[in-house]
Amino acid sequence: MVTDGFPQAPYTDQVWSPPHVARLLAANGYAPQFGMTTFQLDLATAAPPAISARSQAVIDDPAFTWAPITRAKIPQRMEEARQILNAAFAQNPMFVPVTADEFRFQARDMKWVMDPRISAVLHWQGRPAACIIVIPDLNPFLARIRSRMGLTAPCHFLHNRLTNRRAVLIFSGVIPELQGRGVNPVVLRRVLLAARAAGYGSIGNTWIGDVNGASLAQKSKSGAQAMHRLHLFAKTL
Repeated sequence: MVTDGFPQAPYTDQVWSPPHVARLLAANGYAPQFGMTTFQLDLATAAPPAISARSQAVIDDPAFTWAPITRAKIPQRMEEARQILNAAFAQNPMFVPVTADEFRFQARDMKWVMDPRISAVLHWQGRPAACIIVIPDLNPFLARIRSRMGLTAPCHFLHNRLTNRRAVLIFSGVIPELQGRGVNPVVLRRVLLAARAAGYGSIGNTWIGDVNGASLAQKSKSGAQAMHRLHLFAKTL
């Protein structure tokens, strides 16, 4: 549940709830736990990650190759992203591996909303190694149609595609054996520069837990601004 930052308009896939929900939970004996924060990055002022010696070694290594993202290739890239997600998040609190069927259910229509220019999948020695999945923000479109598909929905969808300048980072990950070797800054720099070149003005980030010091430090370095505070609520039964 959101516990602070309520006025900030959420991006697609960001959790948002009105203030009274957290108050009602507290009134019924639930306490906030596991703090999280969502972020927004202004691309006009953002500082893309600098290329360190380790990152330059990744760029120069022919074992690393960028996997093409096209409309036809999106299903394959999404399956590779699932593999990276499961490997990279395996040790995260409360993470449960996502099955192929679960991921397809959520991502099967991704090709209709993705902008291939602003996501990236990196291969290492021919296998999926790292990715950052970013999609255009659909919330302005959903607000215009009040989340109801009607006759005018296609026009509003097209209008959003032509005028929207907000994108949202769904997730990023690097397989464990490559973590700490300068891979993530290379992928993140590619995505941020591509989004800026494509005309996007900002990128929202789904929540990062307070326990994830590395990701929080990365957000601080890039100049990202906190948007919402969130907490899980729990009580002993």
